[in-house]
Amino acid sequence: MRGSEVSSSPRGAALRAIKDRLIVQLCARCESNDFRALVGGGIVFPSHGFISPRLLRSVSLILAPADLLPLVESLRAEGWVVARGHRFLSPLPSAVVNLSHADWEVGINLHSIIPGFFGDPETTFEMLWETRATVEIGGVAVAALDKLGTVIFAAHDRLAGDRTRPNPDSNLEYFLKQFRRSLSARECRELENRVRSVGGGQELRSLLEGLGLDPGPIVLPSDEYTMARLRLTRATMADCCILGVFELPADQRWAVIRHKVKWTPAGVARATHAAIVSFTRVRTAPKRLQRAL
Repeated sequence: MRGSEVSSSPRGAALRAIKDRLIVQLCARCESNDFRALVGGGIVFPSHGFISPRLLRSVSLILAPADLLPLVESLRAEGWVVARGHRFLSPLPSAVVNLSHADWEVGINLHSIIPGFFGDPETTFEMLWETRATVEIGGVAVAALDKLGTVIFAAHDRLAGDRTRPNPDSNLEYFLKQFRRSLSARECRELENRVRSVGGGQELRSLLEGLGLDPGPIVLPSDEYTMARLRLTRATMADCCILGVFELPADQRWAVIRHKVKWTPAGVARATHAAIVSFTRVRTAPKRLQRAL
């Protein structure tokens, strides 16, 4: 197993110090600009009694959706570069903005959308913000995900939003062992309520069922989620359905969509035409994101 966030090796300690310094600077930047941001990732695991399986060369911030682009613009002015990754297999844009800098050994991951949490992304962030914790990093108190918010992000295997191939770095089973020991019955119920309230039950079905919880019914992406995920100014039912095809687990995609189609010749024809138009809008979403960044 690779070194964890609590690794005591000299190299691990040096990298942790760099990450701490970067997080402190990022949080100060956000505070001075009135950006709402929460620290996430392995750097906050020890504060909640968890152990990360590995030490990553990046730090993570979860941002209010409205604050993402202004923060990216601010960072680019300081020499940070947005990664332009190629996602040949996935038609969807990345749900995380990755930045690097020539003078820093670690990168930055910015999250404003949680893939598969089909409620309004603003509502999802408000849930995380209202339950935030204060943790000490590098001797400075910063706003961070609370214990259950950390569980949600730790167990989420596709934060970049790609479901076209398995995640080779999945650590769900590793985390489930920790969560079963550390989460009380009350915390488990609260976790279930939080995830289901923002439409994330099916995305985190493996986590919830692994803790003996109910992921709830299958739902389609909301208009607000679809607009944010695809960078659209409005969303049609076809857009929500097509996005559901790409974002729902494979064994659930068609069950939730079939009842949206009127199964008559005319109904099928209308649905087919709408799907073609919507698929084109989905395919151009990465270009819209690149233009925005």
